[in-house]
Amino acid sequence: GVGPYLLGLLAARIERAQQRIDLLTLPGARQRLVGLLRLMAVSFGQPREHGVQIPIRLTRTAFGEMLGLARETVSRILGEMEEQGQIRWIRGGGVWVHGDLLAGNGWSHGDSR
Repeated sequence: GVGPYLLGLLAARIERAQQRIDLLTLPGARQRLVGLLRLMAVSFGQPREHGVQIPIRLTRTAFGEMLGLARETVSRILGEMEEQGQIRWIRGGGVWVHGDLLAGNGWSHGDSR
């Protein structure tokens, strides 16, 4: 019936809200950014060689607004991650994230969380 369906929707919404709260309480800017990339990878990621492609175009300002960080801070950290080969921007929008960066949260291609 409708009751279990609505309960499922509500539970999913609460879980997403809790995940965002968890992100905002992480102590460092880099940790928050990595946490957001992990959440996005689980929700929207498409497995690719050595990592995951997240086909969502987000500006550095949007990342900052979601995480309570200045755009400049987001740009600096993403730039460092790119130099280290942990992320790569995709032409047309989106970002590829190296599997090692995602693995720190128990994420794997088969994980449905």
